[in-house]
Amino acid sequence: MNTPSPNVANSKQAVIASGTKFNFIKLTPNLSDKTVSYFFRSTKFYLWLLLPLLLIPLAIIFRKKRDAIAGDVAGNKVRKANKLARKYLSAAKKELGNKDSFYVALERALHNYLKGQA
Repeated sequence: MNTPSPNVANSKQAVIASGTKFNFIKLTPNLSDKTVSYFFRSTKFYLWLLLPLLLIPLAIIFRKKRDAIAGDVAGNKVRKANKLARKYLSAAKKELGNKDSFYVALERALHNYLKGQA
C-alpha cells in the first residue's frame, strides 16, 4: 500500500497572522443580482425580434426575382452562350502567340457561341 512519506506530512507551513486576525475576509464584495436579465430589452433582443419581419419580405422578393429569371428561357440561353464564349475566348487569348492553336481556339469559341444561341 502507498503510505505517505514523512517529508510530505511535515511540509505544511504555519499560518502567520500579521496584525489583523481576519485579513482573508473580503470586506468589499462585488456582488450582483442573479435575476438581472441582460438580454431582455437589449439591442440584441430587439434585433432578433425584428429580424424575421425584415427577412420574410426580402425572401419573397428574392424568390419572385429568381422565378422570373428561371422562366426567361431565351435570356438563359443567351447568358449560357456568353459564358461559354468567354471561356473559349480566354483559351484563345492564352494561345495568342501560337498562330495555329489561336485560330483553332477562336473557331471553337465562335462555333460553341453560335450553337448556344440556337
